[in-house]
Amino acid sequence: MQDQTMNNIELFHQTRWLDANLREYYVNNVYWAIVNRAIVIRLHHPANPEKRLVIDSGRAIWVTETKLEEEGADQLLRQFRKFLSRGKISRIEQFGTERIIGIEFVGSIARQLIAEFFGRGNIVLVDERNVILTALEYYQTRHRIIAPGKGYTTPPERGIDPLKVEAHHLRPILKYEDDFRKWIGKNLALPKKYVDMLPKLIGVKEGTLGRELDEEKLLKILNKIKEFFMEENVKPTIYLEDSEVVDFSIFSYNFEGLKCEGAKSLNEAVDKIYTKLILKEKEIGKIYPIVREKERIERSIGDLSRKKDEMLEDSEFLSELANKIREDIQLVYQDYEDFKKRLSPAKIMSEDDSEKLVYKDYSFIFDRNNPLKTCSEIYSRAKALVEDSRKIEESIRGLQNEIETLEKKIRAREKIFEKEHKKVYEKEWFEKYRWFYTTEGLLAVGGRDASSNEAIIKKYLEEEDIVFHADIVGAPFFILKRGKMAGENSLKETATAAVAFSNFWKMGASAGEAYWVYKDQISKQAPSGQYMGKGAFMITGRRNYIRNLPIELAVGIIRVKEHYSVVCGPVDAIKKYCENYLVIVPGNEDKNSVAKKLVRYFFEKVGENVKEIPFEEFIQALPPGGCKIKRYSGL
Repeated sequence: MQDQTMNNIELFHQTRWLDANLREYYVNNVYWAIVNRAIVIRLHHPANPEKRLVIDSGRAIWVTETKLEEEGADQLLRQFRKFLSRGKISRIEQFGTERIIGIEFVGSIARQLIAEFFGRGNIVLVDERNVILTALEYYQTRHRIIAPGKGYTTPPERGIDPLKVEAHHLRPILKYEDDFRKWIGKNLALPKKYVDMLPKLIGVKEGTLGRELDEEKLLKILNKIKEFFMEENVKPTIYLEDSEVVDFSIFSYNFEGLKCEGAKSLNEAVDKIYTKLILKEKEIGKIYPIVREKERIERSIGDLSRKKDEMLEDSEFLSELANKIREDIQLVYQDYEDFKKRLSPAKIMSEDDSEKLVYKDYSFIFDRNNPLKTCSEIYSRAKALVEDSRKIEESIRGLQNEIETLEKKIRAREKIFEKEHKKVYEKEWFEKYRWFYTTEGLLAVGGRDASSNEAIIKKYLEEEDIVFHADIVGAPFFILKRGKMAGENSLKETATAAVAFSNFWKMGASAGEAYWVYKDQISKQAPSGQYMGKGAFMITGRRNYIRNLPIELAVGIIRVKEHYSVVCGPVDAIKKYCENYLVIVPGNEDKNSVAKKLVRYFFEKVGENVKEIPFEEFIQALPPGGCKIKRYSGL
């Protein structure tokens, strides 16, 4: 039912949702979802969960929890990455009520990404002067040119902007001699899907002529058009046919034969439709060659089966024909014409000085003086047909085995596909930062950089928590949740993490010291004449020092709700929750190399579940600077 393209009303409301939910997010990376048509922009935020923004040019734009990105990058994708790198979303808006959405960025070369959802669609990047940097597709029309170095312009508007329409624009409908919806479709920039709803919404029958309407109905049409764009009227709804989601709308409407359900947001409704479409297209593309080969073999099996059945039928008839000749052999000499009739549908035909017994493509010399010789030949041919049918049966079995192999390949590809593109579970808030559970079961959370230091203190520090910091420049803040009730082990473990993730590690130190304070001792208020930069805080009052802390950590894999996560922290804490772990100390090996060793080790010990964890998460889990693996668990 869905025409596969979001219309301008749906884009109007979706743009509002995107703007409210994606502002201040940074571009992490850009991937193809479908090469040269749909992209996935991975977004991150210092305090909020990561997002995946999908832009399917010519169709839709939405945020999904499903992994749609493809590996690998061509020249065009590398351009997108280059121009969007480090960009922060500052605003998302629709161009009037056109099917065009602009995403504005700060901090990147591209200052705006323009997504077009009409015709074949397009994704265009422009700079601060609105000059095109790159695009999915370059072309020239009578009205505009899409090419690098050219200024971006929109196509001519189609019809009256529905947000600007007034009663006097609609009055020509009252003289219209056809279905009033046709006039609206031709003159207003409104999608057919919602225009077709108007008769029921204003209380007239389908096919009502324009001249059959009055001023009251005209005003009702105007009000309904305005209501299409009112946020308070939006009640996102999905429509199901045999339990499958087939369409959505901005409000509930009774479509015949479809069951409707409310959605939490318009984005959720869009996600259910378009993510399914992309997955279906991607899956078909990957398994199509195997499916085509399977269909070819099935056709061959069908042809061979028909041939085998025909052979067995012919063999049976020829055996019966030989029996008839044997049984009626006296008629050859007594009544030859009657004898020939009894052999039907086989026929005896004269050819030169001899006679032939013919049935279909089978032909036997018939000697009146020795009919039994013909019987023997017919029996031999019948027997040969049975033998040939057995050979065909063997061939069929071989082909059936091939089909079973192909079906296994299809199932394997489907499993791989499902695994590659399964729903990505939203992570817990603390997984954006450095974290671990102490041996006493308390959660410790630390910053990765100045922005995340700022975020955890401002957003997550509560009255019952305490704050840790290493006594060195270049150290993260760690929060120990419910730290006021912590025992000595939790205090020491969190202090160890604060030291190990600081510049003590980069220095290659073997030990360091850290202190902890209460919430009311930490403030952003700087002394007069001084300034507190991002991630820096003023500490007042007594500092509770813990000294001679070892600079070593352990890395393990832990299950967090429905997914697996890499965790790095003090050795005793990691040992308690992870059966398999590695101990690391400062060293000269780069993080990328160490991360590869971690992946190989955990894949061997933990298995397939490790593949669920992105490689970059192993890198991010490691402390700043070089590392060295000191020992493996159990050694």
